[in-house]
Amino acid sequence: MREGVGAAARGARAPRGWTGPERRLWAAARAGTWLDLDDRFGSPEPEEVRRTIRAEALRTVLTAGVGPESERRVRLRGARITGPLELRGVTCATTLILQHCLLTDPVDLTGAELPEVAFLGCRVPELRLGWLTTAGSVRVYRTEVAGPLYMTEARIGRRLTLSESRAGLVTAIGVSVGGDLDARDLVAGPVELTGARVEGRVRLGGAVVGDGGCAVRLAGANCAGDLEGAGLRAAGLVDLRTATVGGRVVLDRAELAGTGRAEPREPAGRAEKEWPGPEALLAEGLSARGDFSLRDARVRGEVRLTSAQVGGSVILSRASLENPDGWALQADRSVIGSGFFARHGFHARGALVLRDARIDGPVILSGGRIEAPDGRAFNASGINTTGGFFARDAFSCTGELRLSSAQIGGPLDLATARLSCGNSGNALEATGAAVEGDIRAAGLTATGTVDLSTIRVSGHLRMTSARLRDAATPGSGSLLLAAAAVTGSVELGEIDVDGHLDLREAEIADRVRLGGARLRGAGGRSLRATGLRAGQLRMRFAEPPGGRVTLAGAAVDALADHVASWPAEAPERGSGPIDLNGFTYQRLDSTLTVDQRLDWLARATPTFEPQPYEQLAACYRQLGREREARRVLREKLRRQHAAAGPLRRAWGWVQRIAVGYGYQPGRAVAWFTGLLVAGALWFARARCARPGQTGPGLCPVKADEHPTWDPLLYSLDLLIPVVDIGHDKAWDPVGWDKAVALGLMAAGWVLATTVIAAAGRALNRT
Repeated sequence: MREGVGAAARGARAPRGWTGPERRLWAAARAGTWLDLDDRFGSPEPEEVRRTIRAEALRTVLTAGVGPESERRVRLRGARITGPLELRGVTCATTLILQHCLLTDPVDLTGAELPEVAFLGCRVPELRLGWLTTAGSVRVYRTEVAGPLYMTEARIGRRLTLSESRAGLVTAIGVSVGGDLDARDLVAGPVELTGARVEGRVRLGGAVVGDGGCAVRLAGANCAGDLEGAGLRAAGLVDLRTATVGGRVVLDRAELAGTGRAEPREPAGRAEKEWPGPEALLAEGLSARGDFSLRDARVRGEVRLTSAQVGGSVILSRASLENPDGWALQADRSVIGSGFFARHGFHARGALVLRDARIDGPVILSGGRIEAPDGRAFNASGINTTGGFFARDAFSCTGELRLSSAQIGGPLDLATARLSCGNSGNALEATGAAVEGDIRAAGLTATGTVDLSTIRVSGHLRMTSARLRDAATPGSGSLLLAAAAVTGSVELGEIDVDGHLDLREAEIADRVRLGGARLRGAGGRSLRATGLRAGQLRMRFAEPPGGRVTLAGAAVDALADHVASWPAEAPERGSGPIDLNGFTYQRLDSTLTVDQRLDWLARATPTFEPQPYEQLAACYRQLGREREARRVLREKLRRQHAAAGPLRRAWGWVQRIAVGYGYQPGRAVAWFTGLLVAGALWFARARCARPGQTGPGLCPVKADEHPTWDPLLYSLDLLIPVVDIGHDKAWDPVGWDKAVALGLMAAGWVLATTVIAAAGRALNRT
């Protein structure tokens, strides 16, 4: 046979014994033209006879080197090829193109080397192209492969086309393609492209692949262009782990139905589970120079981008991710070059995890919806983004939104967002975060705690008209800003908080404004601001707080309040409704009278504390209101003596009556004058009844040595202690006169002691 073939090739004649169609194939190959066995209308031969070519004859034409040397091609249309086409390890210079052919047996080109291979609209039981080498393209277009299509380690110089074909499975591990790999609208079982090297694009748009296991595997693949999968439908896992893509990864409008987990993993936190549902798209360690897009996609199972490197944006707008038992998206430690977008109708049933991700651009969730009521719905602790974080425009999150230790290089925008803690305690947790811009949360609605403790904000924090509602625990609907640092102002006007506002140790460069706020204090507290530092504290609430207000140790430049700023009753037995011990302020912006202020201080200090009174008096003095300052200090001393023992209480009563604790010196003058006049009137009626010494006035001690009687000077000498003007000792009162004289002496000592004590306090103030 070999001799016959060689002679035929040299003589340009088909081998003996070949059928008519086979001889025509030889002639067409020699001429470099198509052989079309469909175009035989009116032929008397049966169709099977006129269309059938043996695979052995086709192999002979390919290997015999028939046709022009510059363009050797076997181009066959409409043939029925019988027998296995076996070209294992064959090297030939003839291109094989089959169109609309029916091959009854498998085709095996394993290890063969041909210029180009094409199956166009054919039907074949099995196609084996493993280790095939071509200088040109391999096209399997609109071809039905009933069994597997093998292309392992094939080396294709130009394009690989599988579009609009059908196959039981496609295995192309390690395939190398010099141009595009086009599998658009492919219908197949599993597609295995692990380790593929593609110099152009990988195109899977509209393909329907998978059988419930791994639908597409491109793990470790290298694609120089885009990975296009718009409209892809995968019944099983899409595996892109450690793949390298020189352009975009586009899976817009894809429908991915995940499968069981590839391997068990340890739980990553309290909200995550050990077996968090099926996996739909694995892209761990993926490297893509362009965008990663799932716009309008429908995904059932986890999308994993852990440690991925995306040079463009991650786009999930209008996508639906469903994995209610675990993670809908996991992108821990990923690096994203141009923003994360999950907006305009994005919906996830399952958690989104971006812990320690690095994003050079914004994170935009505006208008999206995330549901993970059993734990953390959005966990981005440690995230670093340079373009801000936007979750506004009725963004909805059921489950905790976690941004602890986040670095946000722009605003944190939660305006009109709706957050719910689900079964956890926090609706929003951003402790330790740093925001290089404003926090905008006007109109925010949160069920559960909003915890911004230790946050650093280089701008303003605006949460006007926000609504914070309790979850299952009373008081859980609270706003926590403990140890927060804000370079601008904190604007909380008209905020409505079921629980309390916590500003302990916070440092606010400008003002804290609470105008029109409602702090309901469901847990017994309304405002905790121990150690607060702020420029202004504006507390003009819409209604009195329902719980305790604590400002102990706080320091502000200005305090603005009114009657409704302070709770009327203590929420806890044994404590006052207000705690002002150590609270300092320089100015008051208020319409409260001094009497209302004193009532305020009394409610703040059920157990007497002097500092709040001293602070209020110092503020009045700084404002030039000396009268009010003295009134406050008198009240301070009254309460101080009232809190002491019986003797001190009595002495305090005397000081208050006599000189107003030293702050009303006119009282001492009035008492002295009154006593002097009373004494003078009393003693002006005195008459000496001693024998031989009768006359007006008291009887002298010594009849021959005494000054002229003067009841006024006598009373004056009695009232002035220590100083002696020679009258009190010159006269000898008896009876009631003696009792009055002793009373005046005692009154003089009391007045003198009181005046000296008051003078000492005045010197101390100076």
